[in-house]
Amino acid sequence: MNFHLRKFSYILITILLYSMDKVANTTGTYESFLKTNNHKEFKLRMISPKSYDGVKIYRGDANEIIKEIEADIVYLDPPYNFRQYGRLYDVPEQICEWSKSTVKSPFRSKYCTCKAGEELRDLVNKINAKWIITSYNNNFASKNARVKNKIGYDEMMDILSTRGETIVDEIPYKPYNAGKTMITDNKELLFITKVVTIQQPSQAKPLMLRIEGTLHLLLPWDKQ
Repeated sequence: MNFHLRKFSYILITILLYSMDKVANTTGTYESFLKTNNHKEFKLRMISPKSYDGVKIYRGDANEIIKEIEADIVYLDPPYNFRQYGRLYDVPEQICEWSKSTVKSPFRSKYCTCKAGEELRDLVNKINAKWIITSYNNNFASKNARVKNKIGYDEMMDILSTRGETIVDEIPYKPYNAGKTMITDNKELLFITKVVTIQQPSQAKPLMLRIEGTLHLLLPWDKQ
């Protein structure tokens, strides 16, 4: 398939994914489905494709990819708890790959296991950037294993503080809840680290690495 046909196929698949998600008989993820039909009419919803210069998208193990990247800002949004994303979004993934497999995704992230802290420490130690912004949830003390964070607050601060001064900003955030768990006072925490141990002399371009998230942030320090 030549470049233009491949690009056109990606646009069509994106339209299908966008339209499908609007009528999916789920509570937001594809881990389970509602017992009653929502009776929403399926319609193809058009999108407005845009092109951007200088954007590079990586796909793979973040702990390995990070070795290739030098940036001004690295934004991290790792999974919070034990729920594996491979099971939550296997249907959209199969559509992206145009696969008819009925087998759940075999991908298992260590960030959803007891090794989450070890994985994040390895990743953070490899980052070559001026700033590290880490988004995480505040469910550190939850008694429910479904929502309790795999990395504790003190451990998160210890990991990030090895790279530089770290402050935390709290943002009230509506939790995802399928009705099985009671979540109150849910907040998104932004750990903002001004890196002082840069791996090598920086020649970074204005680049932000976004891992599973978006960022709108005013940094608290001056520009120097």
